[in-house]
Amino acid sequence: MSYNTLMNVAQRLLVWLCSGLLKLSLFSVALSLAVLAVFGTPTNIKNALKNSNVYGTAVDEVLNQAKKGAENSTGTELSIDNPVVQQAAKSAFSPAFLETSSEQIIGGTYNWLDGKSAQPDFQVDIGPAKQAFIDSVVDAAGKRVSGLPVCTKAQLLALQGTTIDAFTIPCRPAGLDIAAEQQKIRTQMTNNKDFLPQTVLSAQSLPKDSEGQNSFDKLNQAPKAYRLSKSTPWVFTMLALLSGLGLVFVQARRKGIRSVGVSLITVGATLGLIAFLLGWLLRRSLSSTGSIGKTLQASEFQKSFLAATDSLLGQYVGKLLLFTIGYIVSGIAILVALRFIWKSTKPMTEAQPTTQNNAQ
Repeated sequence: MSYNTLMNVAQRLLVWLCSGLLKLSLFSVALSLAVLAVFGTPTNIKNALKNSNVYGTAVDEVLNQAKKGAENSTGTELSIDNPVVQQAAKSAFSPAFLETSSEQIIGGTYNWLDGKSAQPDFQVDIGPAKQAFIDSVVDAAGKRVSGLPVCTKAQLLALQGTTIDAFTIPCRPAGLDIAAEQQKIRTQMTNNKDFLPQTVLSAQSLPKDSEGQNSFDKLNQAPKAYRLSKSTPWVFTMLALLSGLGLVFVQARRKGIRSVGVSLITVGATLGLIAFLLGWLLRRSLSSTGSIGKTLQASEFQKSFLAATDSLLGQYVGKLLLFTIGYIVSGIAILVALRFIWKSTKPMTEAQPTTQNNAQ
């Protein structure tokens, strides 16, 4: 094999490597920067949860948990279905309170991912809200019983052997100690292990497995991976620049620049197709009839959470489409420049010596 043949083979190999690396780097830059643009800070997540009314519907989830706790407890059962009790819960665990608590958790988790703290540094005190809920329920129970008529003999006979429920009892037995009944309700709710047993929510208070680890302990490598992901786009950007320059210098300059432009258009078009298909698949799977949507339509809270997820993923697809447009426009601009600017300047530089010779 001759020297020229070897050089041609080496040149083609270099062109193939530079072209492949350029396309791969451009893809990676778009994919990684889109992730960072949407999920790199807590702002987008906070906005998505708020705009999707997750906090408004989450109040009903708190009520459901309170109802389950009351049903599993012994003694007087708390009537969560009572409108007075529901109003007390919605007032204590308001959307504003849930939003503030959630944002503390999200912010503390991002501090941990960014390496600003050894563990997620959120501390959510739900004790005051829980106490306000209990106080409102106890107060409502006392007011209801106080306003009831005194029981007749027939009613007293019907009540014998039953547990007094301040929210369902039809009358007030004569001599009933209302304060004592209120205290029974307060004690039941305060000591109920199923109803918000943790008054301070932190990373350390999360449930632990048999090995004594919570969810964050199992993800102890997440901060390193997160910080690495933030530097990845710039690594791929440098690779794209170097591989692009490699194409220019390995080939004839004009042909190399043209290869860069074609690569930009090719990657942009492929990226646009991927973004379109990804958006279509997300809409299909997250819809009420989709595979994911059908399993997360049981409550308004799940629907709101699904809407927040759809919003975030939609933003990611939107960022990919921005890269699609940017790549295609840049590639077309390069090809147009080669077609009109390069050709118009080259003949002028070559014709200049002939003009000077004629002048002599």
